[in-house]
Amino acid sequence: PLRHGEQEQITFETEHRRKDGSSYPVEIRLQISRNERPPVFFAVIQDITQRKEVQERLRYLANYDSLTGLPNRALLQDRLEQAMMDARRRQRKVAVMFVDLDRFKMINDTLGHDAGDSLLKMAAERLTRSVRASDTVARLGGDEFMVVLTDLPEVEDVPLVATKLLASFYRSFVI
Repeated sequence: PLRHGEQEQITFETEHRRKDGSSYPVEIRLQISRNERPPVFFAVIQDITQRKEVQERLRYLANYDSLTGLPNRALLQDRLEQAMMDARRRQRKVAVMFVDLDRFKMINDTLGHDAGDSLLKMAAERLTRSVRASDTVARLGGDEFMVVLTDLPEVEDVPLVATKLLASFYRSFVI
């Protein structure tokens, strides 16, 4: 396209390799200068590793809670919609549980926000360990979590999981 005058500049991304064999992302901008005879092509090659890392971090923050690493509301909504469509198609059940930590404000007020953050991380971990990998535990904000149980054959399975979730909170949290 440059040679035929269809475009003045082309920009694309690719990867380059270092001498050690590792690769890194680059952006290449090709231009043509028709003022020269014969026309001269210019290439500007820029390492965009940092830009890619920032983009990935933004993508992560758009879908995950920065404190617990759990899915946030946006990703929860998407997973719930997917689970419901799959359940309809396969004639299975989906259960949604809301989990709220009682008197959490007292932890923040008396022990400080660092202690509260530690408690939230531990609570998230316990909730996650109490369900299957195919289920979703999400943090809605503050001390509120939501659990989406997917691919349930029977509604009777829900109380069993709820009991397991509650049991995971019987052990003390050491902060």
